[in-house]
Amino acid sequence: MNAVAVADAAPDQELLQVSDLTCRFGGLTAVEGLTFSLRVSEITSLIGPNGAGKTTVFNALTGIVRPVRGRVTLGETQITGRPPHAVTYAGIARTFQNIRLFSEMTVLENAMAGQHCRSRAGFVESILRTRRQQAEEAAVIREAIEALRLVELRADLDQMAWTLAYGEKRRLEIARAVASHPRLLLLDEPAAGMNRQETKTLMEVIRRVRDTGVTILLIEHQMRLVMDISDTVLVMDQGRLISAGPPAVVQRDPLVINAYLGPDLDDG
Repeated sequence: MNAVAVADAAPDQELLQVSDLTCRFGGLTAVEGLTFSLRVSEITSLIGPNGAGKTTVFNALTGIVRPVRGRVTLGETQITGRPPHAVTYAGIARTFQNIRLFSEMTVLENAMAGQHCRSRAGFVESILRTRRQQAEEAAVIREAIEALRLVELRADLDQMAWTLAYGEKRRLEIARAVASHPRLLLLDEPAAGMNRQETKTLMEVIRRVRDTGVTILLIEHQMRLVMDISDTVLVMDQGRLISAGPPAVVQRDPLVINAYLGPDLDDG
């Protein structure tokens, strides 16, 4: 089995359907009536001003936040309100705005951690080092290495994660997510803090992951990256979807210009 599982649907078919998604925190409505869909093997960007509700959407899709209303379906599986481990097993993986690596673990160990939800060997088997456990561990290592190669991370496998350069840490997070065999990969501001060369490498990595059959939804504020890499752009403002379509169309939408982009597209 490859480190990245090819989505079990044909291109142009819908992989994710989100209907009337609504999330509230006390008296604050963070997301209101959000409806959209994602097609297999496409890259979609979710953009909007700070506080628009973008990360809340990610948290709702991955089981961190339970919506008060709405439905989320991945393929034929209804995942609304399921806990994070069940969502991961169903085929959704993510990264976070702030890097969340196991700093005192090696590069290889971090990538291997992504397959925790797929592992079958139990505590006793691990202690006894049974033949099945050893075979599974060998497979986990092979697939972790494949994921690291896919994201172009050439660091020493035994290097501690905390010693990596910033851009490498970001790509290690993606490798860990990819190792979980996602059908849908959520990237929360993956280019944040990156320089131009790191951003260019990241774009190549995202396309390589997409080319394996994985659908990608990303939150990003670097508009050049969004416009260059996206098949579709979704725009949120104050918890609602205000525009959706190809990058060139969304970029000219007066609602988007007024709420977020401004008259001049820049890298901010």
